[in-house]
Amino acid sequence: MGDYVENPATGLPMNPSKRRLPSSIKIVSDDAEYFGIELSTLTEEQRRIVESAWTNYEVILAGGHPDCPQAPFAPADGGTLIYFCDGYDVARVHSMSGTEGAFGYDYGPTLDFLNGQRVERLRFMTDDEMTKFDQASTGEPKK
Repeated sequence: MGDYVENPATGLPMNPSKRRLPSSIKIVSDDAEYFGIELSTLTEEQRRIVESAWTNYEVILAGGHPDCPQAPFAPADGGTLIYFCDGYDVARVHSMSGTEGAFGYDYGPTLDFLNGQRVERLRFMTDDEMTKFDQASTGEPKK
């Protein structure tokens, strides 16, 4: 990975992975194992993409970082990181959010199978909740 093609609509680099799931593979649920996709109906290559995507989605839910290369850009929103994986993009959303009475962050994974199928599971956390979550996921106090 590394030879990026720019998206003509945004001018941003796109995932260089040539592997894509067919558009017929649909996400059923954001919390059912493997997004509710029946793995036995997939080819070995398609199964690996879905399994890897599910693993990295769960890693982000637990506060970790996926095992894919980070995209050469990131939104300026407080900490969101995008990763270009083999056959999909996944973002670790960590964006500032809130209202006048409750400042905090939206946190969670956003996954794009690059076939028109996207899924995300974001939750709002106050600054204190985010600090505790970060400490629990890394095992270290946040400085």
